[in-house]
Amino acid sequence: MGALLAGGPAAQQQALGGGKGVRMMDAYYTWLVSDPAAGKAFGAAVRAVADGRGPVLYHCTQGKDRTGWMSAVLLTAAGVPRTTVDQDYLASNHYLQASDDHQLAQLRAAGKVKDPALLEPVLGVRQSYLDAAFDEVTAKYGSFDGYLGKGLGLDAATERKLRQRLTTA
Repeated sequence: MGALLAGGPAAQQQALGGGKGVRMMDAYYTWLVSDPAAGKAFGAAVRAVADGRGPVLYHCTQGKDRTGWMSAVLLTAAGVPRTTVDQDYLASNHYLQASDDHQLAQLRAAGKVKDPALLEPVLGVRQSYLDAAFDEVTAKYGSFDGYLGKGLGLDAATERKLRQRLTTA
């Protein structure tokens, strides 16, 4: 995001205009699933939850992309219906709105942003982003269970512990 802001309105238009911002974010969510290093990091966090090593804190810069995917992974592993996972993910737009509006107002006042709509795909979340991740899960691993096993490196015992930890009080 820093490079987009430093480049000014013209760079933002070139990088994000004409739907490029949405395509960039869709590609990012695909990468979250397909990149081996990302799989290793998500796998370690999921194992920490499964092992019950105490509270697990996970976050990212904006609190919506890596955090959103991790939450979707945990909810899906717990058997939460996809429609509920989607609603939970999309709720980020509501909770981030005031912060995003404030940030955009400051950037406009400083002359760093001319068209705030160009940054909306980067600041918010869209259903297509989560769909891109789940589509990559299916394309690369065949199923969500395949992703847990092959993508995140969980064995069957760890998957059982995870589901038990997520679904029992």
